[in-house]
Amino acid sequence: MAEVFAVKDPLGRRVVLDDNGWEHISRRHPEVIPFQHELRRVITSPEVILEDDAHGYSYSILGLVSEPYRHSYLRVVVEQRGNTLLVVTAHFDAWPGKGSLVWMRRIS
Repeated sequence: MAEVFAVKDPLGRRVVLDDNGWEHISRRHPEVIPFQHELRRVITSPEVILEDDAHGYSYSILGLVSEPYRHSYLRVVVEQRGNTLLVVTAHFDAWPGKGSLVWMRRIS
């Protein structure tokens, strides 16, 4: 498993996109391919982080994106693997969805 990138989320947790995760995203959600650089931004500076209520080890990290998916969220789904969060998929979504709030950007 080779790392495509590793960054920290606002809670200081290490988040890794490896080649398996990127292959899945490229195959199942090709619309995200041109936005690989946005994945880093969304993880490091999201609008909201939600915990999956059904699986306590899974989180959605969401950030707003601009063109061509104006007013859409880029949802980055991660799973806890030891001390690391591993990106398992990413896709565009019109709504934040359900889940327990873990973190939200402070509006100033």
